[in-house]
Amino acid sequence: MKSIYIFIALVTLSLTSCKETTDQSEVQDDEKENQVIISKAQFQDSNLEKGKIRESSFPDIVRTNGRIDVPPQNRASINAIMGGYIKNIELLEGDKVSKGQFLVSLESTEYVQLQQNYMDVAGQLDYLKAEFERQQIMLEENITSKKSFLKAESDYKRAYSALNSLQSKLRMLNIDPAAVEAGKIRSVVNIYSPISGNASNISVSRGSYVAPTDQIMEIINSEHIHLELVIFEKDVRKVKPGQKIIFNTPEASNESFEAEVVLVGKAIDQQKRTVRVHGHLPDSIASKFTVGMFVEAQILTSETKKQGLPEEAVIEQDGEYFVLVLENEDEENFYFRKQRVSPGETFEGIISLENPENLQNETVLIKGAFSLIGEAGGE
Repeated sequence: MKSIYIFIALVTLSLTSCKETTDQSEVQDDEKENQVIISKAQFQDSNLEKGKIRESSFPDIVRTNGRIDVPPQNRASINAIMGGYIKNIELLEGDKVSKGQFLVSLESTEYVQLQQNYMDVAGQLDYLKAEFERQQIMLEENITSKKSFLKAESDYKRAYSALNSLQSKLRMLNIDPAAVEAGKIRSVVNIYSPISGNASNISVSRGSYVAPTDQIMEIINSEHIHLELVIFEKDVRKVKPGQKIIFNTPEASNESFEAEVVLVGKAIDQQKRTVRVHGHLPDSIASKFTVGMFVEAQILTSETKKQGLPEEAVIEQDGEYFVLVLENEDEENFYFRKQRVSPGETFEGIISLENPENLQNETVLIKGAFSLIGEAGGE
């Protein structure tokens, strides 16, 4: 019976010893898995870098979008004052035009009728003026009645007003009233550019009919392009003139550009609850953009100081984030360990950490951590 107790004790002792050995082995395996060893020669050849956690500025960001635009005075919509058929147009989309340059000609019988009406009124005006002056003299001499004088005066003033109105219409059509009075009637009128710029949104061709409400084309002067952004009502108080804007276009999403807030709208769109923000582009980058381009932007408002590391020092692996912390070094090698971190926001290549106290006074691999953690994770 005593022998049985001794046997059980020996078995129990053996199992306990095996468990302790297994636990120690697992700890050693974990330590080995989390350790990265790199020779100093490889460290230098691979241009790796070490550094420490440091304080950086992280601004509060208002995210928005908008487009590249120009001021209203740099955009001209070309329309027909009176409807007509396109007789001649030689411009192509993007062609450069100068102020006063011929753009398009239109033809219509309405133009002929307008000039005929002008000639009729102009021909009557001399007679009506003479009759008004005659009635005025006769009234002073008590030869005519007040009623006859008032009728002559009314007819003359009405014709004079009609003549001025027709003159204005003719000038808007670029027709010289003096030429019409000389008998030069035109069925074709020309439209000239009111500003210098480039032809855009050409929507007509020869023979097509355009009404006064139809846009023939636009002339856009891109010398003063700017950002036209839209922010929500809740962000209006955060945004002020002078703040930096960082933006990019979907066509070049990897390249960012800087602008500056110049104006913040004072009226809220009642349907969308948004406000417009006008941003100024430096002259050095203005030529890279085309009016109408869509942009995604960040407006940098107030700043907060936080502890952080270069973005490439923090590596994601299986949904967790790590950095490599220097544990030890000898004559030949550096010994790093993987340490979990909780990353925060990122700005200009620096990522903030939610638990910076865990890395205080530690030396971290700030360049090249991705390849080393990847190698360690693959072993």
